Amino acid sequence: MDAEAKVWRRAAILLVLTAGIVRPDTVQAQRAQTFDRVTIDQTSLPALGKIIPLNSAATYRVDPATGSLSRISGDAVRVGNNSTVSVPTVTITCDRSILSSAVCSKGTVMAVTISSTSSARAQITAFTIVPVPGAQVTWGSATTSGNQLSFNITFSDAKTTVASFKLGLTVQITASGATGDIALPYTVTISRP
Repeated sequence: MDAEAKVWRRAAILLVLTAGIVRPDTVQAQRAQTFDRVTIDQTSLPALGKIIPLNSAATYRVDPATGSLSRISGDAVRVGNNSTVSVPTVTITCDRSILSSAVCSKGTVMAVTISSTSSARAQITAFTIVPVPGAQVTWGSATTSGNQLSFNITFSDAKTTVASFKLGLTVQITASGATGDIALPYTVTISRP
């Protein structure tokens, strides 16, 4: 075996040996790092209460700023006389760059998408947001595609790493559904474009 072949063989053996050495605490530390994240102060969308469907589909709207609930169309009846509901506050936290350990810098952009899936009884036809004041964040204009809302936020101050907004919605309830509470599942996702 010539000298060059011996060097390559030793390198291959060394690579195989070192590939098998993984410190469990190193792997855990990497998994424990925090990255950009979404937190929501309530896990479900506003509870509309018990709805009694009648002859036609009904549309209700929850205002994100005030929580006021109003019937826009249709003849479904909502049981109870409370005209407001509790709306969720969604918080986007810009923690660490996936590529480095640096805290998000001024000008960091986050793409936010809110989407829902329809159920047999109801479907969300639109989302609306109202930014919570205080954070140094620029809010991009929102675009809607069916039951999905997308927008960008830009952190305009290196010290600001949190942006929050209130989430409202418009929901259509089928005429033939059963009476009862309505589940309104949704997801909020973030990414760096």
